[in-house]
Amino acid sequence: MMSFKETMIYDSLLDLESKRIFKARHDLMVSNDGDEFFNAISQDDKPWNILGFNNWLSDLEKMDMIKPEERKIYIFGAGQYGKMTFITLKKAGFSPVAFIDNDETRYSETFMSLPVYSLSSVIEQDKDFCVLIAVKAYYEPIYEKLCQKIKRPYIWLDLLYKRAIATIGKQYFDFFEKPGENIGIFIDCGCYDLGNALDFIDWCDRKYDKIIAFEPDRRNYENCMKEFSQNKIEKFTLVNKGIWNEDSVLHFAESNFSMASAIHAKGGTRIEVTSIDNIVKNMEKPVEVGFIKMDIEGAELNGLVGAKETIIQFKPKLAISVYHKADDFISIPLYIKELRDDYKFAYRHYTNTEHETILYAW
Repeated sequence: MMSFKETMIYDSLLDLESKRIFKARHDLMVSNDGDEFFNAISQDDKPWNILGFNNWLSDLEKMDMIKPEERKIYIFGAGQYGKMTFITLKKAGFSPVAFIDNDETRYSETFMSLPVYSLSSVIEQDKDFCVLIAVKAYYEPIYEKLCQKIKRPYIWLDLLYKRAIATIGKQYFDFFEKPGENIGIFIDCGCYDLGNALDFIDWCDRKYDKIIAFEPDRRNYENCMKEFSQNKIEKFTLVNKGIWNEDSVLHFAESNFSMASAIHAKGGTRIEVTSIDNIVKNMEKPVEVGFIKMDIEGAELNGLVGAKETIIQFKPKLAISVYHKADDFISIPLYIKELRDDYKFAYRHYTNTEHETILYAW
């Protein structure tokens, strides 16, 4: 059951896809059931792209001259993660031939309309195959056991997610139509590797006044500086600070997965933070802020509070991550609506996991 405010947001959304994503995130917030969330987001008809998968198959082709489309794909694990991987493969244009499982009682059954075999029977009857592990538990021991029977390069390994991970669409820039005129200033909060800035330049056909990109993580910032030099981006400023609701110094947790570094009270590093309003206020006039993208690992609402005057004055397009905190998809549009009630909203989701839900506002 949705609250009054939740229903108000839901009813105001642009399209059925936005409402489906909103409901999926609402159900996830209530039940914490990631399996059901996957079932909801897999209903779309968009093609999925499995990260690194085509490159992996191409590397195998160099080893044995078997073309990717001729390679037989088996999924190890005839359970929920196996089901997710099967759906992911199908939506990415691949057709697995069977499942492998250690449970002998499954060998007389089918799963997802495919047969279930033992590893030994697959090895006996097949040669030109590869295996994707898709199990929730005992992932690494299973991987090591498979490596005793199959050459390591032929086993797909993802220690972080334990299954095949796919992206869907062009995040941040596949919702808004290309602008016919100069978009003004693009503010990129959490630029990570400069990929989004380069995507923005392509999206607007270089019709912009300035790009201001913020990245507090030390390693990411250094990588961004290298990318900036290599790509020779024009009218670009890179700032080694985080985005917040004021100028301050905060604790920061640097992650081994650099895209997940975040402001955190127990973080071992201290970083400078600033607000969008303070940055815009100190810029040479005239100023026209046309687009704000924000993916700052749970600090998005604070970042928007610090952009209050900018949003009220310019009504920029917004592309905001709303998945780091369970209720971001509710609290963030409510706050934006408080600032300007003429904003419209839509949601899009960009992976086959619970991550990368984006709120678009315009």
